[in-house]
Amino acid sequence: MSLEYATPAGYPDADSALVAALEAPMAEERRDVRRSEAGVLLDGVLATRARRKAAYDVAIGEYLAAMSVGARTLTFGYVSIGDYARERLGLNARTAQKQAKLARDLRERPALREAVWSGEVSPCKARIVMSLARGDAEASWVERAKTDTARCLAAAVKSLTGKTADEEEEPWELLSIPVPPEARPMVEEAMKVAGKQVGHTAPRWDRLDAIFQEFLGTYGGVEGAEESDGNFLHWPLPPPDDSVERLEEDLENETKRWVYLDEVQPVVAPHVADETNPWRIDAELRRLVAERNRCDEELGRVASVFSSLGLWRDAQFASFRQYCKERLGMGVRTVQQRIALERRLVMLPELRQAMRSGRISYEKAKLIAWKATGTTVKDWIERAAGKTCISLRREIEGEEEAQMWTRGWLEIPVPRHTIELFADVCKAARALARKPLTSRECFLWSVYQFLETWKCEAKERNTLRNRVMKRDLGYCQAPGCSRRAAHVHHVEFRSHGGADSMENEIALCAAHHLVAIHEGYMRVTGKAPDGLVWEIGLKPPRPEDLPDDSDRERTGCQ
Repeated sequence: MSLEYATPAGYPDADSALVAALEAPMAEERRDVRRSEAGVLLDGVLATRARRKAAYDVAIGEYLAAMSVGARTLTFGYVSIGDYARERLGLNARTAQKQAKLARDLRERPALREAVWSGEVSPCKARIVMSLARGDAEASWVERAKTDTARCLAAAVKSLTGKTADEEEEPWELLSIPVPPEARPMVEEAMKVAGKQVGHTAPRWDRLDAIFQEFLGTYGGVEGAEESDGNFLHWPLPPPDDSVERLEEDLENETKRWVYLDEVQPVVAPHVADETNPWRIDAELRRLVAERNRCDEELGRVASVFSSLGLWRDAQFASFRQYCKERLGMGVRTVQQRIALERRLVMLPELRQAMRSGRISYEKAKLIAWKATGTTVKDWIERAAGKTCISLRREIEGEEEAQMWTRGWLEIPVPRHTIELFADVCKAARALARKPLTSRECFLWSVYQFLETWKCEAKERNTLRNRVMKRDLGYCQAPGCSRRAAHVHHVEFRSHGGADSMENEIALCAAHHLVAIHEGYMRVTGKAPDGLVWEIGLKPPRPEDLPDDSDRERTGCQ
């Protein structure tokens, strides 16, 4: 078996020129496309890019696991690996956490780790078999992962454990409920109270879960409940059906696991040094992420054309989801997000250039891509460049919420289980009322019932601490921190004569307060809330801490 090594940035391979010139054909041109030849060509390029991206992700995950040890992220002002990855590397926080966890789990499974690092087993398959690939059983599961499809592996794991091993993320839907102006204060109050129950940083869908679960805990199980009409969705939920899974299995068997597609060689992950110095780890992470981003951009460009032409159908896959999982070793939502961003970048070339130059990160580009237009994109880039990613996201969410209320609708993207919870609320409410109720009436009933239960307990005293927390919206004010605030910090220490006043107190999470500031990793001065000056990295690297050219040659992509 031959092996391919991840290509370093700046050294394009034979397909890079093809990818750069690739454009989706116009609608009137598509009937002239030679689908067979186009499918084979694009599939090979796409599968290769997916394997290279996975190789970079494996190496990045190893360094992220190393960076998450102890207080290493605090060297750069962050208290979690998710915040560090999002703000300093431009990676999705959850993705970074999953990559670091995979690296830690693989350290306990040497055979599986070797197969993943050599590119013979994708990270997707490794996560599926992780729970069973232990001890004497590890070798057999590694061999199965090398040859079996992800579907087969997931089915085998489920048959032995009873749990679904498929790592595919839960589908999301758009929940849409009309809310009259007079009911808006009640809904907003309920969302605030729910935030106190599940956490100030909890997303809106998580707060809705709390509201719906409270209603079902009180009124669920009422006899005579009928099925919900689902008219609170932009489109109805598909009925439970395993026909897609059966079709996937049939096509997998009929095509003998797509034996006619070109074999794509494994891609070996870049070598990772055993580093403990956070500055060296950071330098290597930034280098690897820059190379990974170049590969990711090419993947998005090819996937956009491949998907728009529907070439996965010609390759005899039941769905684009199956193609992504089996051929690319990636979740369909991840690929679809990259395709959506690529299509916006085609319309906004200034945004693409800002990403390539490093002025804004991939995560910031995702936030502003759907907000910016050809005339406003430069202003959005300026705005994004001067903010942390988490603060930019909160500002955009606040603007979207204001626009939502202006339209008179509650419109929130939610995971599938939230939709199912609300459907149960509607059934219970209609059974209890013994008459038809609209989805709006059911929703407002659940909101009213939640407030009646929790509003009194959620009341807070009008203390200085609570006023500071309210001003700072319950968020930690340290730059780039996504955690809820737990403490109030005196900017000028009380031991130094600092006053107990609004302008001298800020909300911080426990880690930033007790460790980052009081142990000397960072410092804040000035007056709250708008006159604060943050000093980060107060423990600078020594010259011997920074990587030199020999380090880059030793740890870089081969």
